[in-house]
Amino acid sequence: MKERSIQIALFLLFAITTTPILVSLPSYHLDASWVAALDWAYGKNIEFGKDIVFTAGPLGFLIYPTGHFPIAFMHNLLLSFIFIPFFNIKNKTSILLFILFILTAALLGIFSTIQYLISIVMVLLAFKAKEYKKYYIYMIYAVIITVPMIYIKFNNIALLLFSIILADIIIFRNIRKIFLTPIFIIWLTLLWILLGQPIENLPVFFTSSLEVMSGYNDAMITTYVPFPIQSFLIIIVLIALTIFHTIKFAFKEINGNFKKIILLLSILAPLFVAFKFGFVRHDYGHMDVCYFAIININAFMAITIYREQLITLMGKKHIKYVGLALGIFCLLYIAVKPDSRIIKKIYAIIPAIENSILALTGNMNGQIYQAKQSVAFYKGMFDNETIDNYPYYQGAIIASDLNYKPRPVIQSYSAYTPKLRELNSNHLLSDDAPENILFSIQEIDNRLPTTMDSPSWIHILNRYDLVNSFNKIGMLELHFKKKNKDNFDNFTFKEISSKEYAYNEIISVPKNQPQLFVSMKLKKNLFGKLMSFLLRGQTYNINLSLANGKTVPFRVIPGMVETPVLLSPLVDSTESFLDFYNNEYKNKVDSFSITPEFSILTKNSSTAFEKFMAKMMTTNAFELKFYTLGK
Repeated sequence: MKERSIQIALFLLFAITTTPILVSLPSYHLDASWVAALDWAYGKNIEFGKDIVFTAGPLGFLIYPTGHFPIAFMHNLLLSFIFIPFFNIKNKTSILLFILFILTAALLGIFSTIQYLISIVMVLLAFKAKEYKKYYIYMIYAVIITVPMIYIKFNNIALLLFSIILADIIIFRNIRKIFLTPIFIIWLTLLWILLGQPIENLPVFFTSSLEVMSGYNDAMITTYVPFPIQSFLIIIVLIALTIFHTIKFAFKEINGNFKKIILLLSILAPLFVAFKFGFVRHDYGHMDVCYFAIININAFMAITIYREQLITLMGKKHIKYVGLALGIFCLLYIAVKPDSRIIKKIYAIIPAIENSILALTGNMNGQIYQAKQSVAFYKGMFDNETIDNYPYYQGAIIASDLNYKPRPVIQSYSAYTPKLRELNSNHLLSDDAPENILFSIQEIDNRLPTTMDSPSWIHILNRYDLVNSFNKIGMLELHFKKKNKDNFDNFTFKEISSKEYAYNEIISVPKNQPQLFVSMKLKKNLFGKLMSFLLRGQTYNINLSLANGKTVPFRVIPGMVETPVLLSPLVDSTESFLDFYNNEYKNKVDSFSITPEFSILTKNSSTAFEKFMAKMMTTNAFELKFYTLGK
């Protein structure tokens, strides 16, 4: 009875601390705007894959719900039940291991915890199913409750599908049947219909979401902070220790080479995903999640796979002292490393739970209303005509209760590939094009601003008139209004020249052209693709030499420059776009160069090793085309 009470108490602690709903109050900034857009889309029954293409799906509002707290809380709670079969308490050591598991799970959040553990959970349940039939029911429940995660954030599909396939392989060897994969496919389809999405849009949702995933890796690489070599090495050691522990302890309890290989695969996959998450975009928030995930994986393994061996070892004094020393070292390192968010996250767990309780009881409605009112800058304007915002300040439009009509890729920096940019471009050619556009120039990650949705610019020039400007959000915004169909202009891209150039070559721009657009095919070779998969790809800098003698560096994303982007004049602010619109061509570009970089030791890729790696990962030359606008 005492053990049962402890098990229930620990599970409740896990369920409560891993299911807080971090309330995202309405705002107009980048992240708050896509949160608002996903919440808006759920309320409007928007068709995903067709009307909206983003990293999230029709349940994306559950990431940071601003008005659907009960739904989010219930789903998170149901996700917690996946771990019920594993809350088996034997002694004080088990309790300590569970507390470590619960703490790291709380810091990760329920979605990340499930993502990194689902393959191990499914394999362990499949191993038990041959002996205890009830574990088949647990597996079916795990599939049913985790499938919605694909419609929350599409990249969850990789580990989830991998987990189901592994479990089905084990089941097939036991009973010569495969049943989890069909359940997965049927429930995935049925849930899509239950969410009010047209069945014919499901393939489109998958293809468009895969398109977003294909460009995400290159786009998210950061170069604005030095690569964290120290954290990189520590995490490599932690991963190596995890593999060592799996082989040394777990394999002793697993009979047969087949089971050993399956178990190892179930652990290697989430370790790899956590590693990639931490070092593609290597800011401290992503690295913290990587740390938590690896420690959480080990904590879960300690209470499931090699618990008995660990309990035996913990009875030896020298193991206790070594374990204590390692624990203190890890805690001190995490606590004092630069810009660490870990301590803040630990302190934030209780307020997050408190916010969840307030949200569920309706006591946060007043705060949400006040926050929404504070960013409702355009309330009562635009006569209920449809409106969109470039590049990513939708939060103010939605808060103002305007007739929001978004392009498919709702934030311009996410149109990573030519196909995604074409979706947005074609939207402006359709009958559903918005009647009004609020337009500004903003960049992220030091990207060349004109690369964000640049194919759409020509349609804005053709089909919209500048009628007003605002400074509602602390920056200049241009208000474009759709012209009468009879007055549409017909500017098109006119190719001037096409040629291959070498990287780092100084490229002179064609003279006597008032405006120049350029497209480039920056391709990785086989080694570059391999490095991009295993760790991270190279980045590409464009160094613009202006007529006034200044040199301005920016970053370009390969998929975002395969279609024409404005090169000259340099447009890097809303004011300079206004000059361009009024045919005042300031800051003209004389020449430029494209430099591949592989920042791994320094911020600016200045070492011989980094330069060698960048050269090895790229082709010898790239194709470049110049265009101008003509009628």
